Amino acid sequence: MKSEPQDAFGFRLALALGYPHPRYLRRELTSHDIAEWMAYERIEPFGSYQDHIMFAQIAAETFNAGHKESRTVYDYLPGGKPAQTADEQMSTIRALLGR
Repeated sequence: MKSEPQDAFGFRLALALGYPHPRYLRRELTSHDIAEWMAYERIEPFGSYQDHIMFAQIAAETFNAGHKESRTVYDYLPGGKPAQTADEQMSTIRALLGR
């Protein structure tokens, strides 16, 4: 079976929802349901990426408390600043949901 980009998302969603494997999700969720979860994850990341965000926020706040210069979450987030702004992400989500 060829690996597809959504495979990684399927595993993250299975972990987040307590399923042992993504194939169980496919039995219960429609493609529309999965598209909604993908859109939701863009707004509220879950899984290890959410952990990165949380720890990056703590690191930035800790640094800023003891230094004159300021750092942001993006200074500590793997990959740095996202390619899209929050407004651009919302436009993408609305397009995915047909709104």
